[in-house]
Amino acid sequence: MNRIGSYLKSGDIKGLMVFVKDPYLYAAIKRELGRFLENNPEFKDKVLEIGTETPEKTNRETGSIGVDEISRDVQTGKVLLSNEKGATGIDYKGNPDLIVADAHNWTISELKQAISRNNRAGTLYGYTAMFYFL
Repeated sequence: MNRIGSYLKSGDIKGLMVFVKDPYLYAAIKRELGRFLENNPEFKDKVLEIGTETPEKTNRETGSIGVDEISRDVQTGKVLLSNEKGATGIDYKGNPDLIVADAHNWTISELKQAISRNNRAGTLYGYTAMFYFL
């Protein structure tokens, strides 16, 4: 959580994706991120989330933001917290950095999918990936 808060405060414009498979760890990070935002409300519009309930497509009538819009928005210096739904089959724009918070829960093929999510149309440059094995 300290890395996420530091990233937000740094003003970095690349974007940051945080992938978490374990639902308990996901909930803990989401809770800590909520506390951070309570104390730093100026960053509230800089945090995105993809969870099990996130729709694939944005629906303007219901006001629900979908994975399609979130995937374009990460490149604007935002932080994305996502379960494995956001780590496969989605092509994010830009070149955001990546944290896999519980890499020990992921298979090699899932990690490869997560790593290759960003900047699918271009080359990977200036890219940082961090894996945490608990």
